[in-house]
Amino acid sequence: MRAAVIACLLLFARPALADDAAKRLAAIKTMFDAQTKSFIADDDNAFKATLTPDALVAFGGDYPRTDFSQWNAVRAQKIVVAASKMGWAGTWGWLVAELRITYTWYAEPAGAGNPHPTPETHTYHYAALVVADGAGVKSKALRMTQTRSDSYLSSSDEVQTLLPIASPPPNIALLAKPAAIAAQLAKDPATSVLGTSEGDRGFGATDAKHLVAGWSKLVIEVVDTPDAHDKPVEVTVGDGAVAWAKLRMKLPGKPKWYAIDGFAILRKVGDRSEIVALVYGT
Repeated sequence: MRAAVIACLLLFARPALADDAAKRLAAIKTMFDAQTKSFIADDDNAFKATLTPDALVAFGGDYPRTDFSQWNAVRAQKIVVAASKMGWAGTWGWLVAELRITYTWYAEPAGAGNPHPTPETHTYHYAALVVADGAGVKSKALRMTQTRSDSYLSSSDEVQTLLPIASPPPNIALLAKPAAIAAQLAKDPATSVLGTSEGDRGFGATDAKHLVAGWSKLVIEVVDTPDAHDKPVEVTVGDGAVAWAKLRMKLPGKPKWYAIDGFAILRKVGDRSEIVALVYGT
């Protein structure tokens, strides 16, 4: 009798959970649309309305912070979502997107620079962990950065002298371990990975796994920097988590270290963590 009652409850619960997930995914899209519109309108208040009060935001090479500052992309004239994936995990979700952002630099006086700038279009990579907010959602942590080819990565003298962090926490350490990342990618169809360049994109679990497999010969370290703000960041939301850290990377056959950072969204499954979203930036 008890087993029959439990089975009956599960039958009723599953449609309700699926319905809630569908509504949350629609809410994620609504939130994201509001964010891109706020960038075009250069409207700080409209953007902040899509965030939780304690949200951490990282634009460009900046660290995740509550007192974030925006940069040229918020003056966008046009934003095209080239590709995106989003998922929902019960009480939180995620969104990964590749954006084409068109904007024009400010005109400068004659003789001081470019008095007649023309529109430019650049590719940006975006990732956010979102949480329920009433019937909708808001971003709890967000990372967005312009892609750059390997030839534009920073290999300054300072990067060469940085010291690796000896024993970072497991989720932070994972950012520097391509083989472990490949083994811990979630099989969720929304699992996605983006690298530092425009061509580094894996939307969906299959493409994400293929992309990460190509990183097997990279050497990556979690590093300490002179900036006190650049310490690794972890945020936990239920069985979800965000991990961010400054890193340095060696490309195959290249002797120099290049400065990058990593932003991962993970889901706890039993005694291990699975990656549902991962973005590297410069």
